[in-house]
Amino acid sequence: MITPIKTTAFASVIALALTACGGGTSDDTTAGIGGSGFISTGTITGFGSVYVNGVKFNTDSSTFDIEGVNGTQANLSVGMVVKVYGSINADGTTGTATSIVFDDELQGPVAGLAKPTVDTATFTVLGINVIAERASTNFDNVTFDTLADSDNIEISGFYDSTNTLHASRIEKKSDSEVEFKGTISGLPNTTFTITNGATSVNVEGSSIALTGFSNGEYVEVKGTYNSGTITATEMESEEFELGDSDEFEVEGYITNFNDSTLPENVDFKINDISINTSKISSLPFALADDIKVEVEGYIDGGILYATEISQESGEIDITAPITSINTTAQSFEVTPVASQPAITIEVSNETEFEDGFTPIESPTFSDLTTDLFVELHGYGQENGDTFWSKVTITGNTTTNDGVVMESRVEAIDDINKTVTLLGVTFATDGSTIYEQNETTISWSAFHSAVVPDVTKVKVEDTDYDGIAEKIEID
Repeated sequence: MITPIKTTAFASVIALALTACGGGTSDDTTAGIGGSGFISTGTITGFGSVYVNGVKFNTDSSTFDIEGVNGTQANLSVGMVVKVYGSINADGTTGTATSIVFDDELQGPVAGLAKPTVDTATFTVLGINVIAERASTNFDNVTFDTLADSDNIEISGFYDSTNTLHASRIEKKSDSEVEFKGTISGLPNTTFTITNGATSVNVEGSSIALTGFSNGEYVEVKGTYNSGTITATEMESEEFELGDSDEFEVEGYITNFNDSTLPENVDFKINDISINTSKISSLPFALADDIKVEVEGYIDGGILYATEISQESGEIDITAPITSINTTAQSFEVTPVASQPAITIEVSNETEFEDGFTPIESPTFSDLTTDLFVELHGYGQENGDTFWSKVTITGNTTTNDGVVMESRVEAIDDINKTVTLLGVTFATDGSTIYEQNETTISWSAFHSAVVPDVTKVKVEDTDYDGIAEKIEID
């Protein structure tokens, strides 16, 4: 359940109105932002300024609202979902932030942790289903491998059409406080309910002031949790007003696609924002629920009229050595199989850099060298290009775990028993393991199950010799 949006007709203005704790009204309204009415809401992908949705925002004069408290840029982290208020330059890739607001989506104890694949974790927090991924989720004070039941975690991310929260950032907290957002019901009783999607929690609110809150309002409650009940220590409204704007960007999952209850001029929603695609003459891909996208456009009458839409989905993963670097083009090459052509990796303002090997705290493109192994996470676009969302330094040419490639199969050769991904062909031999649904199968069964350009597989070449030790059907 995403924060509901109320529309107001302020020309070229975005207004954010938050209600303070205890129901008292604190009008923290930001209007006439940068003179342009521009707002961007999405995941932080880098620093040195702040990168959100491919735009590098200068923050020299920015204020920072960190969960309702004045903060600094140092309080922000990669993977946080933020709202950026300010202006954007004509180049479309730089801008100036006057205010950056961060508020997590959910906080509470992990329950029912499972790992259906080695790179995916599923669990619940306060009854909300959560998905975390080794490659795309950022972790603070915990890792993908050390995350455990009962860990109290703060989550940033985006909800899909099933109200599952896809985590872009997880931070393990040292306290036991919980935070839950949803629609309030049961007032004026001091024991009431907050509902998020199909999940409801009871709230014991006798210790907080309830004056000013009303049933149906979208709120966040904080407190302690026991046996399905939150004993509230704090509650605030999470509703905000969205006015007309000549520029707007939003990142998230498509929901309510082909929903007959939507108005005629609304095609779907993202984060509960109504989207109209009539201004795009030809959509770059087929739209459907649960596709992660970034939409750019303008707000008119509470509807985001899209002028550009791009797909975001973790479809491609590569771990391989860097074999050349082009600093002018901001690109580099990796070579999964030494005797075959390299793959060119073009990075952008949206590409996040991480370090899991060297002591570099916040690596950038300039820290890459040809003796490093990197893990790349990206997705294929309809025009044939690949957007690389994350580059992680994992080792060097003498300290690494080998080559991994995960993508759709381009070609499979039954006679020579080879598999081609992204132009790279891997051989197999008698020791190669083939898996489907975590069950070992024969080459014949594997070959029959693979459909070129459709089936996605994961190839592991641990000794970097071009012969796959393991190929797994995703």
